[in-house]
Amino acid sequence: MEAKQKRDIDKEYPKAAFVAKLRRLADAIESGSRFEIRIEGERISVPVRAAFSIEHERSKDGEEIEFQIKWERASGAVQPPDFRVPNDLAPEATAARPMFCPARVFHYVFLPASCHRPPTHPIA
Repeated sequence: MEAKQKRDIDKEYPKAAFVAKLRRLADAIESGSRFEIRIEGERISVPVRAAFSIEHERSKDGEEIEFQIKWERASGAVQPPDFRVPNDLAPEATAARPMFCPARVFHYVFLPASCHRPPTHPIA
């Protein structure tokens, strides 16, 4: 895997474009989906496991609010896809703290909808 170069970009957007990006981000967070955005020609994929924070800075000249999204990249390892356990199966899982459950990955990702119903006959 190619090492990513350090990058620090501060990009300004017109109000309408900024609002549209915030809406897409909010929709992705709410639905537990990965968020993708292109900034200065680079596509960034934000995983579901990312942490969100709001930072406020004040100086004698002004104030600043930053909405921050942070996550760790694996060093050379292939990242598994982000999967969340539905809240009815893991009530302690929340949008703020999604859970990864390898035991449920196959059931919720690969089986057709007909396999999600309980069997109508006893299994011998």
